[in-house]
Amino acid sequence: MMEFQYRALNTEGAVSEGVLSAGSRKEAIRKLEIMGLDPVHVAERTIVEKTESHALPVLLRRKKLSSSDLESFTRQLSSLLAAGVPLSRALNIIQRETSSPAAREKWKEIHDLVIDGSSLAEALRRSSGSFPGVYVAMVQAGETGGFLDLVLGQIADFQSRERDLKSRTVSALIYPIVLVVLATSVLTFLLTFFIPRFKLIFEGFGAKLPLPTRIIVGVSGILTHYGPFVAIIVAVSILLVKKWFQSEHGRRLWHMCGSVLEMIAVSEESGRLDKELLRIAQETEQELDRRLRTAVALLEPLMLFIMAGFIGTIFISMVIPIFTLQEYIK
Repeated sequence: MMEFQYRALNTEGAVSEGVLSAGSRKEAIRKLEIMGLDPVHVAERTIVEKTESHALPVLLRRKKLSSSDLESFTRQLSSLLAAGVPLSRALNIIQRETSSPAAREKWKEIHDLVIDGSSLAEALRRSSGSFPGVYVAMVQAGETGGFLDLVLGQIADFQSRERDLKSRTVSALIYPIVLVVLATSVLTFLLTFFIPRFKLIFEGFGAKLPLPTRIIVGVSGILTHYGPFVAIIVAVSILLVKKWFQSEHGRRLWHMCGSVLEMIAVSEESGRLDKELLRIAQETEQELDRRLRTAVALLEPLMLFIMAGFIGTIFISMVIPIFTLQEYIK
């Protein structure tokens, strides 16, 4: 009898880990299924201990797979299957060639499940949420129809386009974010350090300040005395807005439009849903790219204008009382 270390999911979806004795790995999996557990990873204990003694810490090895790891896995598996390599051997090759410890462990889990008789879709479904539901559904359709390599190639193309779009979005937002951080830092410095010192000077002369100056001084006082509370309110507001956009109603209002839903309904009636969805996806991606470039082109001068407006308003509000102080000095 051998000892096997396992990680499995119970009926409530919680992760259960432990060690059991069995004559083989397949028998260990059967015992777990009899216990009402869904096996995720089963390996001989001596192998696990040897691996953990020379590997990274457990937290590092079990970190979530990156999008590049997932895209690389999908692309390589599609190419190997298209070349006629059997599925189990293709998974073994990908496992050996990957440089990421987390990815290597995940590909080994999938390989072991496939060797034990699971389909690729079932093995992906058991991988603790590493693969999106749409990914698993497309793989299952490809296995059923006998065109798994083509489906994996399409998934890899989609992942590549999605990663490129995210990269362009991040690159386009870097400069506006830098401007926002710079403007916030300058305004915070002026309102919490510079303005209070001018306030002391004005109070020393007992002069009546103009309305713009009183407003700026009031805002400065609020930030000076209640700065942490203001920061908390702003942070909570941002989180609430983000949560609303991630909700079902927010996503539907932000992402879907009536024309798209109408086109999908018509294509369902005409039996051209697959082609229409591809066309809508391409047009949506192109439209998003155009809007992104336009928004960034408008956002940069707008941020500069707003930043200059705030700083200029503060400067003018502080300069105006200086001229009125001459009367009190005389």
